[in-house]
Amino acid sequence: MAKRKTAPKTRSTRSTKSPNKNKNKNKKINFASKFKRTTLVIFALVFANVGALTLVFSQASSSGLSNSVEIDQYNRINNHRASHGKGALYRSGCITDFARIHAKTMSDKDNLHHSNYGPSVSYACSDGSNWTAMAENVGLSYVGSAGLMGASASVFQEYLNSPGHHATIDDSGNYRFNFVGTAGYQSSNNKLWTVQIYATCNNCAGRWDDAPSYAGEPSSNTPAPETISSYSFGESTDIGLICDWDGDGVDTPGVYRPSNNNFYIKNSHGGGNADITFKFGQAGDVPICGDWDGNGTDTVGIVRGNTWYLRNSNSGGNAEISFSYGKTSDSPIVGDWDGNGTDTIGIVRGNTWYLRNSNSGGKAQVSFSYGQSTDYRLSGAAKAGIKSDNAIVRRGNVFYLR
Repeated sequence: MAKRKTAPKTRSTRSTKSPNKNKNKNKKINFASKFKRTTLVIFALVFANVGALTLVFSQASSSGLSNSVEIDQYNRINNHRASHGKGALYRSGCITDFARIHAKTMSDKDNLHHSNYGPSVSYACSDGSNWTAMAENVGLSYVGSAGLMGASASVFQEYLNSPGHHATIDDSGNYRFNFVGTAGYQSSNNKLWTVQIYATCNNCAGRWDDAPSYAGEPSSNTPAPETISSYSFGESTDIGLICDWDGDGVDTPGVYRPSNNNFYIKNSHGGGNADITFKFGQAGDVPICGDWDGNGTDTVGIVRGNTWYLRNSNSGGNAEISFSYGKTSDSPIVGDWDGNGTDTIGIVRGNTWYLRNSNSGGKAQVSFSYGQSTDYRLSGAAKAGIKSDNAIVRRGNVFYLR
């Protein structure tokens, strides 16, 4: 997990020669990552797109995320980079998910603004030790007679017309971006909201978690994932947790808010106010949860550097258990590794898992290599009749269970 970003250092506004007004706000932000200092550069623009009068189709009746715009923006980025002697960027499915969320958020709020996802993206989409830089372009266009794809082409041209946005696409700051996520969301009032999130992951082999290019439109007969329930809870920059907070046998959501070090916990699925709220930890901590004492109720903990602080109740106060384990650059993992009903600690270093069957410092009691260093790591009782938790990794949209 990364620390919160500092206030913007610079801001500038300029006008282009277009007959329509273009509002560009450029700002550079640095924030400290739990693992490494990460640089974040973000740009935004808004413009009116009147489109070509020779095209008469309109997307007025459609709204929502557009795969066509997502693909178009990605291909335009790499085509432009190729024309300037720059290498192609790999597509990260994880970063694309964050881009989609922010495109929809801007549409819902009807407001062009930058996301606050830097800490969340660096925590969720990388193993942390390789994360060094991130940039974001956001833009708003109006879908006119040229249709949705005309709006996508126009907003990309406006990105190129703006020095700040253009520099991000070309990586003129030499951040050595090698991954990107794009999104486009058409609102019901014919506005197209676009997001481009660029990232640098050093020492990542090949690509992060998805195909290096979009060959074309995703297959229309690919089934959508089944959604049992969907609801809003917390803020977009919160770090999500899911645990059995009240011991009823059902895992429900909780979030940790880095801006105020508060945990917000729900004892049921659904939106609304938190059932439990308390402060624990400090800026830069990584939140975790588990049943540390084996009483059937999950409670919170945080990892600070390589020091673990665990609570046996969901409330503020001092840690009841604290110890050092692992290295600052390790990724923490929690599970019931021996099936005795108590969750204990572990870390993943590269693709090697080091697990302990007690919540204390010392040498790993179980260690093994599994997955890749760029996988997203989880744990859970994935096999019927076996009480102990499994090591699980997610690569792209594929889960691998050990």
